[in-house]
Amino acid sequence: MLLVFVALAPAENDDATARQLFLTTKYRRTIDFMAYSIDFAKTLGVTSEYHAIARSRTPEETSAHQRTCIEAVQAEITRRGWNTQERPLET
Repeated sequence: MLLVFVALAPAENDDATARQLFLTTKYRRTIDFMAYSIDFAKTLGVTSEYHAIARSRTPEETSAHQRTCIEAVQAEITRRGWNTQERPLET
C-alpha cells in the first residue's frame, strides 16, 4: 500500500512525502515490487539510501518495521483526509 502512495505523491508534486514513504518500506518489498522499488529509488534520487537500508535486517527489525509501515499507511490516509473510521486500522 505504501508503494501506491509513493507513486501518487510525485504526481501531486510532493517528492518529499514520496521519499519519506518510500524509505519507510525498506523491508516489505516482495519480488513482485522490486522492479518498482528500484525505479522509485532512481526517480526519487534515493538509490544509495535504498540499497543501504535494504541489505540487512534482523527478525526484531522486521517486526518493528511492520508496525512502522502500518503506522505510515494510517498517517498517509489521515493526511489525505481519507480516514472515515473512528478507530485505527486493525494490525
